[in-house]
Amino acid sequence: MRYLGIVSLLFLLVFSACRKDTFNVDTTVTTPNPLVESYDPPVDNITAGVTGFVVDAANTPIAGANVRLNNLTTTTDDFGHFFIKDATMNALGTLVTVQQEGYFDGSRRFYPLADQTSRVKIQLLPKVFDQSFEATSGGTITTSEGASVRFEPNSIKTMDGQPYTGGVQVAAHWLDPSANVVLDQMPGDLFGLNSQVEEVVLGSFGMIAVELQATDGQVLNIADGATAQVSMPIPAELQEKAPSEIPLWSYDETYGLWVEESTATLQDGAYVGLVSHFSFWNCDIPFDFVRLELTLVDEAGTPLPNTLVRLTISDGTIGFPGNGSFPLGASGYTNQNGTVVGFVPANEALTLEVMDPCNTPVYAAEIGPFSEDTNLGDLIVEVPGLNQTIISGSVLNCDNEPLDDALLVAKFEGVSRYYYLTSAEFSITLFTCPSTTSVEVIVIDLNTLEQSSPVIATANASNDLGSISACGIQLEYYISLTVNGVNQLFVNPVARVLEGGIATLIQDSGEISGQDYAIALFFEGATVGDHAETVEVEAIFVPSLGWEYFSPFVNFTSFQVTQFDDDVMVGSFEAEVEENGATTILTATFRIPVEG
Repeated sequence: MRYLGIVSLLFLLVFSACRKDTFNVDTTVTTPNPLVESYDPPVDNITAGVTGFVVDAANTPIAGANVRLNNLTTTTDDFGHFFIKDATMNALGTLVTVQQEGYFDGSRRFYPLADQTSRVKIQLLPKVFDQSFEATSGGTITTSEGASVRFEPNSIKTMDGQPYTGGVQVAAHWLDPSANVVLDQMPGDLFGLNSQVEEVVLGSFGMIAVELQATDGQVLNIADGATAQVSMPIPAELQEKAPSEIPLWSYDETYGLWVEESTATLQDGAYVGLVSHFSFWNCDIPFDFVRLELTLVDEAGTPLPNTLVRLTISDGTIGFPGNGSFPLGASGYTNQNGTVVGFVPANEALTLEVMDPCNTPVYAAEIGPFSEDTNLGDLIVEVPGLNQTIISGSVLNCDNEPLDDALLVAKFEGVSRYYYLTSAEFSITLFTCPSTTSVEVIVIDLNTLEQSSPVIATANASNDLGSISACGIQLEYYISLTVNGVNQLFVNPVARVLEGGIATLIQDSGEISGQDYAIALFFEGATVGDHAETVEVEAIFVPSLGWEYFSPFVNFTSFQVTQFDDDVMVGSFEAEVEENGATTILTATFRIPVEG
């Protein structure tokens, strides 16, 4: 029987750098799987970076989550970002893990390229212990999505291996393999180790996460020699092609891959199988694979960064969305150079789709089949004008003269996008979603830091905004950053006082002309004065200008805070970076609202 699947290109771009603070990670220790103990993964060590974005089920950024990559640790900032730069990574599969209280652990296995920055997005699943049973009598719990777990009487143990006889609280979450969001939710990616200790890529029919705890919060698991029965519903669109029996895989936290342990059988529209411990479990079909690399460019040859991509086997009879860099998942993001790399099923014709920000396909092309590792080079993507908002007009200064040096900020759906204008006349095209109703536009005079009143454009339409006067409102909050004479203005900063007022974090993040950027500085002392000795650059990351600066490579000669109170922080800094025998000079002025 032939099983078809969606293949993912997951390459997430963002930023990288590690803060000096570290953390202790509480991990659940389980008996190592014998297959994993005999696994000797291939290694191709390179130097690369990764930037990540961590969110909850509502796509709200999660601040303060603990992040680990090998022996490096950091935390997500107030915007949910983390940054790791110039780290040793395995090009054949690198794992980053995320932990936050109240959520199932998250992770992503990705495939970095040397001297480039990958991007990952991780959506943490809420860990709510809202079901229970008595260990001595057993019981069955059912998720809201229809998955279930049946526990036998006297089948639970404590973490030191002792029988447990009290109340058992259960947190469980089923992951729908037909939903694109599973790409962000699932741990690792869809890369596995079969029962012959062979690496494979996987096509998923469903996953479940389960954790057990006692009423006093101590961690529990299934007793040695006992099993629990899991039942996972099969989405309607996958029912017709679901095999009668399918391998059942557990998630291994050491390597970030799935390990074949047993089988599940098809019963009344669900896969039912026995498991001997709890982590994440997955019903998957394995495939042989090859490595594929390609770069998306537009008609002018310009790389397409941060672009969501999906691959399916071409006859497309059935899909297996998942998350990873190509392993039979549904989608992922190009890095800042427009490049994606990872694994695809061997000897299968594939359909490549490029998605807009609303997960709507706007371009498709047939590629493959591939019998060996392949680099396709540049792939020209002709993106039509679907779900586009066009804003055009002209900018005037306070003397009603054409303004050639301005910043246009477009805000919609919680996103801010920056466009630096070098001509008074402008025409800008935004990708927007069908649900977007309006776009707020302001224009800022970069010479006087005065701004226009907000102008509202109609989303998914062409808007002639006429003449906009960047005048009359003094820009209240900003970071004005100049690098070797090139200035950029950031207008969404925030300063937060952390941990008893001994540390302050200045942050701003968003997109400039379609590319992510981030400014994050950390220093000790919520006071006026010179903080040059303690300030660190967690990220000054503006890829459109080639700005990628991180501690400890930035030397601050001055970091003056001239005002610091409950409402605002005002100041300036000067710093230098030694790069390839040359000195890069950074200067900035800032006026930032204070929170916390």
